[in-house]
Amino acid sequence: AKPSVITVNGEELDAVVALTRLVTAEMNLSDYNVEAIKAQAVVIYTFLAYREVNYRTGFVLDGVEISQSWDQTTYDAVESVFGEVLIDSNNNIALTPYFEVCAEDKTVNFDHPNYPYLNSYIPSLPAFHAQKRNDPLFFPLLHPS
Repeated sequence: AKPSVITVNGEELDAVVALTRLVTAEMNLSDYNVEAIKAQAVVIYTFLAYREVNYRTGFVLDGVEISQSWDQTTYDAVESVFGEVLIDSNNNIALTPYFEVCAEDKTVNFDHPNYPYLNSYIPSLPAFHAQKRNDPLFFPLLHPS
């Protein structure tokens, strides 16, 4: 069942509002289209659902940045995918830790045999630099291995 409340930094918030504020804090929304906003919402919700299913933590996040404001477009995008999760190859809720691009050609590698979908992919530099960050099809870290 989808939660009605998500607790962020000790504050109980309406679940969709909490996800909207988390997405807003994670992304420079003017640089991304609505589909990228939806994808980020699904990734965050999947992370919370994974923790709840595997560790019974509840839908709780502590020590994270959360925006104090948001816009209606972001709220509507988040609401449209609220409750959707990513599934791994074993039909379980996927682990979706945060990945960070460093110096445009390296990623943090989550090297674990149980999570092969989290292995790093380092794109060729000419192809990488040819892409634009606001291109909705630009996902170099999601390249299949």
